[in-house]
Amino acid sequence: AQDTPKPPKSNELPSYKWAFLRHLSLADNALTFLPTSFLSYLTSLTHLDLSSNLLVSVPPGLSALYNLIYLNLSDNMIDSVLGIYTNLGGVLTLNLSHNRLESICGLERLFALERVDLRHNLIEESAEIGRLATLPNIAEVSVEGNPLVEIEEGYRIRCFDLFWKEKKEVLLDGSPPGFYEKRYLTSPPPEQMSSARPPSVAHSP
Repeated sequence: AQDTPKPPKSNELPSYKWAFLRHLSLADNALTFLPTSFLSYLTSLTHLDLSSNLLVSVPPGLSALYNLIYLNLSDNMIDSVLGIYTNLGGVLTLNLSHNRLESICGLERLFALERVDLRHNLIEESAEIGRLATLPNIAEVSVEGNPLVEIEEGYRIRCFDLFWKEKKEVLLDGSPPGFYEKRYLTSPPPEQMSSARPPSVAHSP
Protein backbone atom coordinates (compact mmCIF):
# COMPACT_ATOMS: atom_id res chain seq x y z
CA ALA A 1 0.00 0.00 0.00
CA GLN A 2 1.19 3.49 -0.84
CA ASP A 3 2.00 5.70 2.12
CA THR A 4 -0.50 8.52 2.57
CA PRO A 5 0.52 11.77 4.28
CA LYS A 6 -0.27 11.72 7.96
CA PRO A 7 -2.87 14.26 9.03
CA PRO A 8 -1.66 16.76 11.66
CA LYS A 9 -2.21 15.71 15.23
CA SER A 10 -5.21 17.32 16.87
CA ASN A 11 -2.97 19.56 18.99
CA GLU A 12 -0.76 20.69 16.08
CA LEU A 13 -1.37 23.94 14.22
CA PRO A 14 -1.08 23.66 10.42
CA SER A 15 1.93 25.60 9.14
CA TYR A 16 -0.14 28.00 7.03
CA LYS A 17 -1.98 29.22 10.14
CA TRP A 18 1.26 30.45 11.69
CA ALA A 19 1.29 33.14 9.01
CA PHE A 20 -1.53 34.93 10.86
CA LEU A 21 0.37 35.16 14.16
CA ARG A 22 1.26 38.73 15.14
CA HIS A 23 2.40 38.52 18.79
CA LEU A 24 4.67 35.76 20.15
CA SER A 25 6.21 35.38 23.61
CA LEU A 26 9.02 32.89 24.21
CA ALA A 27 10.05 34.57 27.45
CA ASP A 28 11.59 32.64 30.36
CA ASN A 29 12.38 29.43 28.48
CA ALA A 30 16.15 29.13 29.14
CA LEU A 31 16.79 29.46 25.39
CA THR A 32 20.49 29.57 24.48
CA PHE A 33 19.65 30.07 20.80
CA LEU A 34 16.56 30.63 18.69
CA PRO A 35 15.71 27.81 16.25
CA THR A 36 15.30 29.27 12.76
CA SER A 37 13.31 26.49 11.07
CA PHE A 38 9.92 27.89 12.11
CA LEU A 39 10.66 31.60 11.61
CA SER A 40 9.88 31.58 7.89
CA TYR A 41 6.27 30.75 8.75
CA LEU A 42 5.86 33.86 10.95
CA THR A 43 5.56 36.33 8.12
CA SER A 44 3.02 38.56 9.91
CA LEU A 45 4.78 38.68 13.29
CA THR A 46 5.09 42.25 14.60
CA HIS A 47 5.89 41.70 18.32
CA LEU A 48 8.39 39.17 19.69
CA ASP A 49 9.34 38.68 23.36
CA LEU A 50 12.57 36.76 23.99
CA SER A 51 13.19 38.18 27.47
CA SER A 52 14.55 36.21 30.43
CA ASN A 53 16.43 33.61 28.41
CA LEU A 54 20.12 32.68 28.08
CA LEU A 55 20.90 34.32 24.74
CA VAL A 56 24.45 35.62 24.34
CA SER A 57 23.83 37.36 21.03
CA VAL A 58 20.99 38.69 18.90
CA PRO A 59 19.52 35.65 17.07
CA PRO A 60 20.62 35.88 13.42
CA GLY A 61 17.45 34.30 12.02
CA LEU A 62 15.31 37.29 12.98
CA SER A 63 15.85 38.78 9.53
CA ALA A 64 13.09 36.42 8.33
CA LEU A 65 10.60 38.43 10.43
CA TYR A 66 10.39 41.34 8.04
CA ASN A 67 7.25 42.82 9.68
CA LEU A 68 8.79 42.90 13.17
CA ILE A 69 8.46 46.32 14.86
CA TYR A 70 8.85 45.39 18.57
CA LEU A 71 11.55 43.15 20.04
CA ASN A 72 12.17 42.43 23.71
CA LEU A 73 15.62 40.93 24.41
CA SER A 74 15.81 42.07 28.04
CA ASP A 75 17.32 39.92 30.79
CA ASN A 76 19.66 37.85 28.63
CA MET A 77 23.47 37.71 28.43
CA ILE A 78 23.98 39.68 25.21
CA ASP A 79 27.35 41.46 25.09
CA SER A 80 27.41 42.76 21.51
CA VAL A 81 24.97 44.21 18.97
CA LEU A 82 27.54 44.73 16.21
CA GLY A 83 25.60 43.17 13.33
CA ILE A 84 22.10 43.78 14.63
CA TYR A 85 21.17 46.04 11.71
CA THR A 86 21.42 43.13 9.26
CA ASN A 87 18.57 41.38 11.09
CA LEU A 88 16.26 44.05 12.45
CA GLY A 89 15.99 46.82 9.91
CA GLY A 90 12.33 47.64 10.59
CA VAL A 91 12.22 47.46 14.40
CA LEU A 92 10.78 50.58 16.05
CA THR A 93 11.02 49.55 19.73
CA LEU A 94 13.95 47.55 21.10
CA ASN A 95 14.41 46.45 24.71
CA LEU A 96 17.99 45.43 25.55
CA SER A 97 17.84 46.14 29.29
CA HIS A 98 19.55 43.82 31.78
CA ASN A 99 22.21 42.51 29.42
CA ARG A 100 26.01 42.82 29.31
CA LEU A 101 26.53 45.55 26.75
CA GLU A 102 29.56 47.78 27.10
CA SER A 103 29.12 49.17 23.59
CA ILE A 104 26.02 49.72 21.47
CA CYS A 105 27.93 49.92 18.20
CA GLY A 106 25.50 48.66 15.56
CA LEU A 107 22.35 50.28 16.91
CA GLU A 108 23.14 53.51 15.06
CA ARG A 109 22.35 51.65 11.82
CA LEU A 110 18.83 50.62 12.87
CA PHE A 111 17.39 53.60 11.02
CA ALA A 112 13.74 52.92 11.89
CA LEU A 113 14.41 52.82 15.65
CA GLU A 114 12.26 55.13 17.79
CA ARG A 115 12.61 53.72 21.33
CA VAL A 116 15.46 51.80 22.90
CA ASP A 117 15.81 50.55 26.48
CA LEU A 118 19.45 50.10 27.58
CA ARG A 119 18.94 50.12 31.34
CA HIS A 120 21.18 47.96 33.54
CA ASN A 121 23.96 47.20 31.10
CA LEU A 122 27.71 47.95 31.42
CA ILE A 123 27.90 51.23 29.47
CA GLU A 124 30.42 53.62 31.01
CA GLU A 125 30.31 56.69 28.75
CA SER A 126 27.56 59.02 27.58
CA ALA A 127 29.40 59.19 24.24
CA GLU A 128 28.30 55.61 23.70
CA ILE A 129 24.66 56.69 24.06
CA GLY A 130 25.43 59.49 21.61
CA ARG A 131 25.72 56.90 18.84
CA LEU A 132 21.91 56.96 18.73
CA ALA A 133 21.74 60.69 18.02
CA THR A 134 22.04 60.24 14.26
CA LEU A 135 18.96 58.01 14.06
CA PRO A 136 16.29 60.00 12.18
CA ASN A 137 13.29 58.99 14.33
CA ILE A 138 14.81 58.39 17.78
CA ALA A 139 12.47 59.68 20.50
CA GLU A 140 13.08 57.73 23.75
CA VAL A 141 16.23 56.29 25.32
CA SER A 142 16.55 54.66 28.75
CA VAL A 143 19.98 54.35 30.41
CA GLU A 144 19.42 54.08 34.17
CA GLY A 145 21.43 51.40 35.95
CA ASN A 146 24.53 51.72 33.75
CA PRO A 147 27.93 52.62 35.26
CA LEU A 148 27.89 55.95 33.41
CA VAL A 149 25.14 57.13 35.77
CA GLU A 150 27.58 56.84 38.70
CA ILE A 151 30.79 57.70 36.84
CA GLU A 152 29.69 60.83 34.96
CA GLU A 153 28.39 63.75 36.94
CA GLY A 154 25.81 65.47 34.78
CA TYR A 155 25.49 62.50 32.43
CA ARG A 156 21.97 63.60 31.46
CA ILE A 157 23.24 66.97 30.28
CA ARG A 158 25.95 65.29 28.21
CA CYS A 159 23.46 62.87 26.67
CA PHE A 160 20.95 65.58 25.81
CA ASP A 161 23.75 67.69 24.35
CA LEU A 162 24.75 64.90 21.97
CA PHE A 163 21.18 64.61 20.69
CA TRP A 164 20.62 68.37 20.44
CA LYS A 165 23.75 68.66 18.27
CA GLU A 166 21.94 66.40 15.81
CA LYS A 167 18.74 68.48 16.19
CA LYS A 168 16.98 65.73 18.12
CA GLU A 169 14.66 66.20 21.09
CA VAL A 170 14.42 62.96 23.09
CA LEU A 171 13.13 61.66 26.38
CA LEU A 172 15.90 60.27 28.57
CA ASP A 173 14.61 57.74 31.09
CA GLY A 174 11.12 59.05 30.48
CA SER A 175 11.69 62.80 30.78
CA PRO A 176 12.95 65.73 28.67
CA PRO A 177 15.71 68.03 29.94
CA GLY A 178 14.58 70.00 32.96
CA PHE A 179 14.94 73.74 33.43
CA TYR A 180 18.24 73.36 35.31
CA GLU A 181 19.63 70.94 32.73
CA LYS A 182 18.72 73.20 29.81
CA ARG A 183 20.82 75.99 31.33
CA TYR A 184 23.95 73.86 30.95
CA LEU A 185 23.37 72.54 27.45
CA THR A 186 26.00 73.87 25.05
CA SER A 187 24.07 73.16 21.83
CA PRO A 188 21.13 75.26 20.65
CA PRO A 189 17.73 73.57 20.95
CA PRO A 190 16.49 71.59 17.93
CA GLU A 191 14.71 73.70 15.32
CA GLN A 192 11.46 71.79 15.74
CA MET A 193 11.39 72.83 19.40
CA SER A 194 11.83 76.52 18.73
CA SER A 195 9.55 76.64 15.69
CA ALA A 196 6.81 74.62 17.34
CA ARG A 197 5.99 77.42 19.74
CA PRO A 198 4.66 80.75 18.42
CA PRO A 199 6.68 83.77 19.58
CA SER A 200 5.27 85.35 22.69
CA VAL A 201 3.95 88.88 22.35
CA ALA A 202 4.47 91.25 25.26
CA HIS A 203 1.52 93.57 25.89
CA SER A 204 2.02 96.85 27.67
CA PRO A 205 -0.22 97.29 30.70
